[in-house]
Amino acid sequence: MTGGYKKDGTHTTNQQEEMKMEQITVNVRNVYGRQLVYPVCERAKAFARIKHKKTLTDEMIKEIKFLGYELVVMPEKLGEI
Repeated sequence: MTGGYKKDGTHTTNQQEEMKMEQITVNVRNVYGRQLVYPVCERAKAFARIKHKKTLTDEMIKEIKFLGYELVVMPEKLGEI
């Protein structure tokens, strides 16, 4: 958390600054009946590389959110019909 308290007791940051979260972009795919979360942006890919995985597990997502990141899911593209 950034900021702090001034001598008069007021806080130095506003709520909007605290609400800003870093974002990572992912893609969710259904593979053989399982929903798998694939990293899209470089930061998301870095989290996957740390665990030597191609996808982000539920446990990893929980920890990523704990670190203050918000997951943004890219819409799935439909192939040509």
